[in-house]
Amino acid sequence: MGKKHIYANREVARSKQKAYEKLLYKITDKAIVDSEIIWDLECAKEDLDFDINWGDLRYDRTALIFAVSGSGRKKLVEYLLSDPNVDVNHKSEGDSTALYFCAQVPILKLLLSHKDIDVNPSNRTDTILHEICYSNRIGMARELLLDARINTSVCDIYGYTAMKNAIRRRHHGIVNMLKRTGRTSLLRIPNASLCRDITRMIIEEYM
Repeated sequence: MGKKHIYANREVARSKQKAYEKLLYKITDKAIVDSEIIWDLECAKEDLDFDINWGDLRYDRTALIFAVSGSGRKKLVEYLLSDPNVDVNHKSEGDSTALYFCAQVPILKLLLSHKDIDVNPSNRTDTILHEICYSNRIGMARELLLDARINTSVCDIYGYTAMKNAIRRRHHGIVNMLKRTGRTSLLRIPNASLCRDITRMIIEEYM
């Protein structure tokens, strides 16, 4: 392979990298609407053979992680989750998945609706349920606990379950939810919709 060909390939790689970075950071600009970003992604797929799971070089965060962060971009998240190649469990710095960056209940619902989502991801210290219970995000805790796949018995790096974290922080509402939903998780009801309905009734009784 000649030097000119090597240099040309490097230039193409640099150009592609810059385009990727520009697309990802556009998502953080609140002045840019979702439809514009989706259009840019569609064009990138045609012109750059865009890798939907490409992460920025600094933190290895993908378009999905950027989209769910902060107030969240609902339409963009829906678009990304509809891509058959999206890795909804991609781990960025600290081994955190998109669930760790999610801060809004509507966005959390979208993530949980994806067939391949891991609802019990572990980073280097704990699970997403630990973090939500520790910070007393009741709405998000309720949504997670409505999912029959959630495992409330997992311990963090210090040997604490999500329940123990909630008790230590005196988050009584979450403690009550964990007590009731912990029992329903043992039922292993094959009908996920029925399990969700039963869990919802139990949680709402104590809200």
